[in-house]
Amino acid sequence: MSQSNWTDAGQLQSDHVVIGGRTLAFDQIFNEAFFAPSKVKELSETFKHNTPFPYLVFEGLFSPVLLELMYSEFGSLRWSDWRCFDSINELKLGSRPYCRLGHAAQLYFNTVHSGAFIDILQQITGIEGLIPDPSLTNGGIHEIPTGGKFELHTDFNQDSVTKLDNRLVFITYLNKDWLPSYAGALELWSVEEGKCEAKIEPTFGRSILFYESSKSLHGHPDPVNAPAGRPRRSA
Repeated sequence: MSQSNWTDAGQLQSDHVVIGGRTLAFDQIFNEAFFAPSKVKELSETFKHNTPFPYLVFEGLFSPVLLELMYSEFGSLRWSDWRCFDSINELKLGSRPYCRLGHAAQLYFNTVHSGAFIDILQQITGIEGLIPDPSLTNGGIHEIPTGGKFELHTDFNQDSVTKLDNRLVFITYLNKDWLPSYAGALELWSVEEGKCEAKIEPTFGRSILFYESSKSLHGHPDPVNAPAGRPRRSA
């Protein structure tokens, strides 16, 4: 690859990358303190004992610079790169599979899909043989506009192409200065008891990992009430 192409893709150097004029050191992409064996053991216990189904909330797992850059890239995607979901159950935008994401978003997904990161997820959850989906067919970046929502639901149990079981959901929120009055909190519901047992506000730098099954009922049924121009964004 020529030097000019490297520059176009974010100025890559030996120990850092420059995206949008901002420098991000490779060893600061995520907080490696979460990868310490004692911390992984603690997280695993929390994950397994949380209800209504196993889940875990991370605060500050990823670099704020990376997340700020990701947020700013939403407007650079072409309209054809988005899927629009508009029904009685949901109103949102999601990136299409295989679309060309911004450089910061691609760096984030490369990190989440890396062997080291997958290994930590396996240790935390006890699930062996995890395989990521680099096509982002059911992932990618998402935007919920004011008035948008996503009713309570369970995700697919098996990928329609690979036939692999869907085992985990991992989400990172990108919204600075998000207030509870804006709504849009992720709700985790008990199928057996028919009630919400956990609410996760979609605040900047917060990530959630949860186990996916036919009982993993989740969503944000309350429409987003943020001011105009403040959509709820996540990856």
